Amino acid sequence: MALPAEALDALYAAPLDEFVQRRNEVVRERRAAGDVAGAAEAKALPKPSVAVWALNQLARLETERLEAVVAALDRQRDLQLGALDGSLDAKALSAARAAEKAAVSDLLAAAEALLVDHGHAASRATLDRVARVLRAQAIDPSMREPLLAGWLCSEEPVGGFDAAAQQIDPALLLAALSSQPKPKKKRAASGDNFFARAARGSKRREEAPASEPVPSAIASHRRRKEAREAELARAEATRRAKEAEEAREVALRAAEARVAEREAEATAAAQAIERLEGEVRAAEQTLDELRRELGSARRRREDVDERLRQARRELAEARVAVG
Repeated sequence: MALPAEALDALYAAPLDEFVQRRNEVVRERRAAGDVAGAAEAKALPKPSVAVWALNQLARLETERLEAVVAALDRQRDLQLGALDGSLDAKALSAARAAEKAAVSDLLAAAEALLVDHGHAASRATLDRVARVLRAQAIDPSMREPLLAGWLCSEEPVGGFDAAAQQIDPALLLAALSSQPKPKKKRAASGDNFFARAARGSKRREEAPASEPVPSAIASHRRRKEAREAELARAEATRRAKEAEEAREVALRAAEARVAEREAEATAAAQAIERLEGEVRAAEQTLDELRRELGSARRRREDVDERLRQARRELAEARVAVG
């Protein structure tokens, strides 16, 4: 796929009813980034069915359970390929089938809970479709990446030798091969057929120690998943650091604004004090002038009172002289 992992995760990790909206967002993002092929690919992606959507979520939420199903199917395939050179281990095959059945049952229980939690009908038919799609995709190595990463987009069955190998009874295949005369040993030609090469590889795997390594597809997926998770973690850390820096800048600007506001208030208060002090000085000057005027008025009144008393004495003397 041309689409980057983060774009696929944005599409297939979201609730099912948001798929179309997320797909349109991815198309716009790809076009804005100049990725014409990616935009066209995203636009062509169909909306997953409920069963496919459930598997995509289980790949993220129930990774170990899904890997257990894949490992059990791989084990059966290896045992079936072993039948090609007569090394069928019926007991091991029975155990592998039992392991697959248990792993699928365990995963379907998780699928049922997931569907119910998200408001989807967890009918028997839906769960059967989940199991059918799971097996069809898991037995094809070319589909391991989208299955394990949670990027499935359709229920289309996958054909090919791996699918056939999963369905053919190896005991019948062994009987058919045993009835054929054994060819003389000779050096393998460059055109040695696929079945013989697969059989030799299977035999080597059968002769390996009992503690088998993790299947390469799963290990590869785990490495890619860990790399994506590390990349996402770094991106998240960068985003958080950027948000923290922006928050500090916002806090700094807010503090600067508060300081400027307080400085303006302090300046206004100082100007008010200066104005009032001027008014007080002017009032004191006026008071001094009023006090001087009051003193002058009091002295004038004393002078008038003295002249009034003098005039009354003269009036009294004139009355005595007339009388």
